[in-house]
Amino acid sequence: MARGEIRVGPWRRTDSGDGQQIRIQFAEHELQVLRALSRSVLGWFAERRQSEPSDELSELTGIRIGHAEPPTGVALRRLLPDMHRPDDGDGREERETRELNSAMRSLHEPEVLEAKEGFGRVFAASLPEHAGEAVLSMDEARSWVAALNDLRLTLGSILDITPDTPEQLPPGHPHAAQLGVYHWLTVLQESLLIALTR
Repeated sequence: MARGEIRVGPWRRTDSGDGQQIRIQFAEHELQVLRALSRSVLGWFAERRQSEPSDELSELTGIRIGHAEPPTGVALRRLLPDMHRPDDGDGREERETRELNSAMRSLHEPEVLEAKEGFGRVFAASLPEHAGEAVLSMDEARSWVAALNDLRLTLGSILDITPDTPEQLPPGHPHAAQLGVYHWLTVLQESLLIALTR
């Protein structure tokens, strides 16, 4: 290990003349998985943004108005959840909670989408073209934490991951490989976060 180098799982944090960097090696098949998931998620974000409602006030003020209703797809709904979850006994009726979420979503979802798209674009742009090392600035690595989390949540929602989901599925199970990818994404994200904060 080089002087000043920190290793956390598959990640290396190094000091160079350009400042601190985070490095990781990827095999070609790993990059293919990351690219495919990233393209899907960025595509969903773009479709959601492009279908935002438009009105005269938003055109005059430049303030974007988001969707009032949550996404219908299970993965995008997990990535853009309701912003208010009532506590037991908070006194709000279901209709009142729905109206509050609708108002909050239309105000804040455009900003959330913009941030998520930004993280996703940084992630996609900094993946190496071929098998080998990804070298990230600290800012890029922070974007990776957010983007990896979105990829992990996407796969987790599609697979309907719950606390009762086993660590492994039988080899012949149709979701065995996807569950392995989910666990790999979890390790990547968690170990990168540790590498950033050490």
